[in-house]
Amino acid sequence: DLHSFPTRRSSDLPGSVIVLFPLTFLSSAMVPVGTLPSWLQVFVRHNPVSHIIDSSRYLLDGATGSARDVYMAIIGSLVVLAAMAPLTIARYQRRNA
Repeated sequence: DLHSFPTRRSSDLPGSVIVLFPLTFLSSAMVPVGTLPSWLQVFVRHNPVSHIIDSSRYLLDGATGSARDVYMAIIGSLVVLAAMAPLTIARYQRRNA
């Protein structure tokens, strides 16, 4: 029943944008990592968005990125899922109790 599905509050969106905006722009999505300053390269190489971008490039063209990026993207996604699923379920149960 879609009526019982919790709607997204308008205050949730700005919080996610605050997190995703810097992660996207401080990733390998916009510029090659080698052109960045060395201190920023360290952050970009460990940024989960960079792993997702590089794994997508590797799967699409095979020339950019590596299989390691694919594994890191999958592992990172599973870690986020493992951390957020219990919190989401608990919040849903509290809200609908």
